[in-house]
Amino acid sequence: GSRNLSNFMFAYLPGVEGSDYSSHINGGMAMTKEVLIDGTSAVSQLGGYISESQPPMEAVQEFEADTSGISADAGRSGGGVFKYELKSGANKIHGSAFGFMHSANLDAVSSWNKLDANQDPNPLDKAAYLKLNETLSDWGGGFGGAIVKDKLFYFGSFERYMQSEWNLGALSRIVPTS
Repeated sequence: GSRNLSNFMFAYLPGVEGSDYSSHINGGMAMTKEVLIDGTSAVSQLGGYISESQPPMEAVQEFEADTSGISADAGRSGGGVFKYELKSGANKIHGSAFGFMHSANLDAVSSWNKLDANQDPNPLDKAAYLKLNETLSDWGGGFGGAIVKDKLFYFGSFERYMQSEWNLGALSRIVPTS
């Protein structure tokens, strides 16, 4: 999804290039960055890749990218370090919510789809080209406050991203019988 803090870092920080999957920080090798969430390594299997397990944006208090002069506590990196600090609540009750939705039912059929439909001799495929079938939704929020004023706080966050898209492709074809 586009609600991704690391996408912001890749787009705007000098020396930070690539994507979550294959990043290059100040010319370093791909898949060598460290990702820390509240000081704990969040990297599993592939170096620096946490795309499926990033915290929701609503839960992040602060984030930064260290691209050089990395301190010893983050010294497992061969590239750079992405650091996320999570919210922990506050004395006042505070919350937020968001929601995004896209449905192809609100879109016009593209001229490419119309052209493909006119060139396809199979009537089932022709109808499929003209049927729009794509949905996307991303919603969630965060909520926090104090349990004991100035001493004990709570905060929780949730995000749900769903996308479905149907296209004609190899799986919609059959092999002719002999």
